[in-house]
Amino acid sequence: MVNVFSEREQAGQTDRKTRFSIPWFHIIGIAAVLAVLALWTLLSELRVVQKIFLPSPREVFYRFQQVKDGLGLDFLRTFFRMIVGLTIGCTAGILAALVMGWSKIANALTNPIIQILKPIPPLVLAPFALLWWGTGIQGIFFLIIFGCFFVMVIDGIEAIKNVPKIYRWAGAALGETRGGIYRRVVLPNIIPSVIGGLRVSVVMAFNLTTLAEFNVASGGLGDIIIRGYRHLRTDILFLGIICVVALALVVDLLVVMTSRKLIKWM
Repeated sequence: MVNVFSEREQAGQTDRKTRFSIPWFHIIGIAAVLAVLALWTLLSELRVVQKIFLPSPREVFYRFQQVKDGLGLDFLRTFFRMIVGLTIGCTAGILAALVMGWSKIANALTNPIIQILKPIPPLVLAPFALLWWGTGIQGIFFLIIFGCFFVMVIDGIEAIKNVPKIYRWAGAALGETRGGIYRRVVLPNIIPSVIGGLRVSVVMAFNLTTLAEFNVASGGLGDIIIRGYRHLRTDILFLGIICVVALALVVDLLVVMTSRKLIKWM
């Protein structure tokens, strides 16, 4: 009995150590970030680089304390614009890819249009969005939806093409209908590619949101960045960039966590 309890206790201790241990590659990543912060502090505090080009972390934090009351509202504005445009653009792109993969007629009708429009950089459409909708939020949504749509539709179409035909043949041999094969064979196999496209779309959505806020100057993190640029306040400029990076990392983490649960469910 003593041996049994001691083995259980050792197993419990091992589980606790495994649960609270940090993988070595995470430690290396944290060390790399701390090294960059240390180098930034050293270069800025010793004035190796002039203050106007590289403010110190202390100055950026001081600026954060001054504007933190209004910063939350800018966070919410950027987050709302990005999430709405990302959701609509990615959903439309995935649905379009599924329809094109299901129907050859739909693919023949829409594929030429997609091939014509996809090389157009969303940045080129920013002046048109400003011309068509002025400083309204519709122009911001248009840019984000346009960019995310083409990322998802292209990734989705390629993922459907890359599903091995032998999987479909196996489903047909087991008596599955065409709809059943598409639902039980094709869809689960394209999930990893869709998740990869979604993570790329998150980055693009933040870029396009910030760009749109540069133009319309209607609040948001992009507005903070452009104000810092116009007034040569690099502390404000760095603060806006850090906020954008932090928000993008949070959204990307949410996408990764959600995708892992989705893959387990599938």
